[in-house]
Amino acid sequence: MSHILLLSSKARQHIREQCLWYRENLEDGVSLANRWTRTLDSALHQLCQLPERHPPASPEDQVLPGRQLRRMLFRPWKSGRGWKVLFCADEEARTVTVLYIRHESRPPLEYDES
Repeated sequence: MSHILLLSSKARQHIREQCLWYRENLEDGVSLANRWTRTLDSALHQLCQLPERHPPASPEDQVLPGRQLRRMLFRPWKSGRGWKVLFCADEEARTVTVLYIRHESRPPLEYDES
């Protein structure tokens, strides 16, 4: 049985910002933004099938005391770096809450950002 996907306002903001970056900075930006979004959507729905298969987010696992923060690596392109999808799964409520979507080149999430 799959989990229900929930996106935090920060995760939604990260998605909007990434799409905007593609549109503003690349010649074929609209097409790439659409492809990135479709691929992310597919990855998030797969995440809802087995969220426990993804490891704890390290070093971000200390950011939210009392909640286990996990990490899914999202690499939509064949080469290059990808994104860290940081999420919490609630087995009792059968939900996966995506909290952040951060490019791998960014420094780890700090407590004051949470």
